[in-house]
Amino acid sequence: MYSIIWTEPALSDYWQNIDYLLAEWSEKQAENFISETEFTLKILQETPLIFPATNYKSIRTVLVVKQMRLFYRVSPETQTIEIIRFWNTFQNPDALHL
Repeated sequence: MYSIIWTEPALSDYWQNIDYLLAEWSEKQAENFISETEFTLKILQETPLIFPATNYKSIRTVLVVKQMRLFYRVSPETQTIEIIRFWNTFQNPDALHL
């Protein structure tokens, strides 16, 4: 099973999204996002190459919930998964920095 390493931007994105959901939506929506993220991370740990690769620096992506995409990189040599960013799909894609 692969280990997961979070980057600072990914952690920041994750907590900002939870804060946003709690402030603008509901606790249930925040709990759903947390649950779906945990489910996605479990899938990644078991089969990290299952989701499609992007055309940028061996980064892969997966849709966690309808409007939140996770970007990650796999290192088979060290058996690690680096969580790079969470990205709200309603944001301008030109603003995404990986």
